Order: sequence, then C-alpha cells, then structure tokens
Amino acid sequence: MLWIISENRAECSTMNHYKPGFFLKEGFNNGMLQHVPSLARLTFKFCKSHGSSRFMREYIESEIMDLARQCPTAVIYLKPRRHRDPVVVAEYINGHKEELRCNPFSKQELIRWINLMTTTSGRPSNQKLLKYSATSSISIQGPWNPWVYKPTEENLEELPSERLSAAKATYPTATERVLDMVKTSQPR
Repeated sequence: MLWIISENRAECSTMNHYKPGFFLKEGFNNGMLQHVPSLARLTFKFCKSHGSSRFMREYIESEIMDLARQCPTAVIYLKPRRHRDPVVVAEYINGHKEELRCNPFSKQELIRWINLMTTTSGRPSNQKLLKYSATSSISIQGPWNPWVYKPTEENLEELPSERLSAAKATYPTATERVLDMVKTSQPR
C-alpha cells in the first residue's frame, strides 16, 4: 500500500499494476463434495523466558489443546527459541506461507489472528487474480450461452418473424392445470 499525502489529506492507493499476478491452480469449489481444510501446518516460535513471548506462552498453556481439537488435520509445532520475538507461521496446502510477528499482541488478539489463519484459504490476498476461473479439463467448445442448443434453421428465418417472436409455453400454466383438475374431478 502506498500513502500519498496531498493538500493536507492522506490517500491510500493500492498499486495493483506493481503486484505480481497469478492464475488459479484450483477452482473455488472446496466443500462441494467434501471439505479439505487449507491449513497444513502451524508453527509457534517463542522464547521460554523473554517478556515479549508472555502472551504467546499464555496462549500455548491455555488454548493450544482447543486449537488442536478444532483443526485435527493441521500439524501444530511448538518451537522454543532463545531471546527472540514470538512468531506464528502458517503453511497452507497450496504452498503459501504466512508469518505473523506476535510481539505487540495480547492473548485475545492472538486468538483472533490464529482463528483467521485457520479459517482462510491460504490464497495470498496481496496478489491480483489474473483469471477468475480454473478447470481441470479445458473445454474446446467454449463457454455455454443461451443460443448453444437452438435449431440452426432459425438462423435462416427472415426477421422480424411472428413465429420467433411468439411466446413459447413449454408447460401448462397454473390456470390450465386448475381447469384440468376441475374437469377430471367432476362426475359425468
């Protein structure tokens, strides 16, 4: 993000043309047949004695078992490091990796950030999407449109045509169905 200061006001401008673009490798259909959680690995790096890791240690002591029950498919690592700031590293099944420095966070903020990491798809949000669809097998016919299965003789019709302009009723209307029910229920 780029902040532009002009005429006593600050404007936020995202520089989309400088962001690297990417194509979808898989479709947005996770959960159609069965849901596959995107989070593969969660690593907590903290110091056992340093003061900046206090809230991380509190989170580990009280909430880590609930997190393990909530995300049974994710592997959770605890990695103590001497005199370093606490860091949470989330690795997703699509290969994306996020690192979150947790020094200024309280325990409640840490719970919110870890919940966000466990529920996101792992797709980088700072990159622009170049194509919004992905398929496993590419269609050689092209995308479907309403005129795909129309009869070809309609192309030779002189326009405007009364036959093509008429409304096509392919099924009986509600009034016709009620009248048919009344006719069939009356004794003769």
